[in-house]
Amino acid sequence: MMEFTTSPKAWGRTRTLALGMGVDLEAALFDGWYTRKEVSALVARCASCSNAQPCREIEATSLAEAPAFCPNKSALDALRG
Repeated sequence: MMEFTTSPKAWGRTRTLALGMGVDLEAALFDGWYTRKEVSALVARCASCSNAQPCREIEATSLAEAPAFCPNKSALDALRG
């Protein structure tokens, strides 16, 4: 499993939210859909987001799309297709 040691909680939230949408960020990275720099940008946006609590409350659910408040919404929705 890939880790972001500078923002482990943000990586966990980003990864878990994406997985709830059916998006595997690690696979997207390794399959060439995203670069490590792009995944790092997703994690950085998550780390700076003020909606961590609402995100934690919904991240374990199955989602058709990222929540409207998510700064990574467009990127995650695009990966989901």
